[in-house]
Amino acid sequence: MVYLISANTGQILGTATASSSADAMSKIVDWTGKVLAEAGSGESTVANAVIDLPALRAARQRIGMGNLLSRQPFAAYEQTYEQTDWAVPNAMAGGGMLNQKQAIARQRAVIDRLIADGVLR
Repeated sequence: MVYLISANTGQILGTATASSSADAMSKIVDWTGKVLAEAGSGESTVANAVIDLPALRAARQRIGMGNLLSRQPFAAYEQTYEQTDWAVPNAMAGGGMLNQKQAIARQRAVIDRLIADGVLR
């Protein structure tokens, strides 16, 4: 029941990471999952779309199976999320980006924890 706007970076400078390694896949997705815009590699300004907030607000107030926001038992998830630490927060709080080896190790550790906890099989 949201628009998702994911804007990737332009270039990454000053690291061992290739400067154009994160400049694609900027997307705008509406609340139904429809991709409204997506940028390939290069400039991400091509990923632009009209965001229809009145339509989103109307969808949030609609009665029916499609209104997942109103049907979620959030209290049922609360205890589970309080007990998780799969992706440890603030991995880059020191101010620098992770290098490729560190990023891969961090992602591998999250996947391993998800497997160990039975979330992934």
